[in-house]
Amino acid sequence: MTRVTNVLKIIGIYVLLGVLLALFIFFYHEDLGRKKAIESQQRAVATVTSLYGTTPPEFSSTYYDLVYEYYDENGTRYSGTMELGTTDRDYAESFYGTEVEIYIDGNGHCIRVSEAPSFDVNRMKYLCYVMVVIIAIYTVIWVNLAIRHHL
Repeated sequence: MTRVTNVLKIIGIYVLLGVLLALFIFFYHEDLGRKKAIESQQRAVATVTSLYGTTPPEFSSTYYDLVYEYYDENGTRYSGTMELGTTDRDYAESFYGTEVEIYIDGNGHCIRVSEAPSFDVNRMKYLCYVMVVIIAIYTVIWVNLAIRHHL
């Protein structure tokens, strides 16, 4: 039974690493859309329409970030969040209707104009590379252990 348990643990770790890699690839794809929005230099004005509540594990209070939206003439929706970093919901709601200048790419990707100079499109790409290396190292270790135990 321990052999089956060990195999299930190995498969579980591969599934976890695979899910993480898939998430990093998804976020990298989103970052490529933001990069295209910056490169297009097509500006639009979005409006703050709602809040996004987050609760970090180490805190008991909810932190609120702002959500902005813009619809182009074709009905394409552009949205994003701005970190506000407050636990005061009333204060956060006072930003409803505030306008935010964004770059858009024509395909639903956008980025705030003020965020564009510090944007790093390669951040998620590097995390993808790191995850592939971790999977490769894990595979080499697992195969080595398997060979030693069966020879």
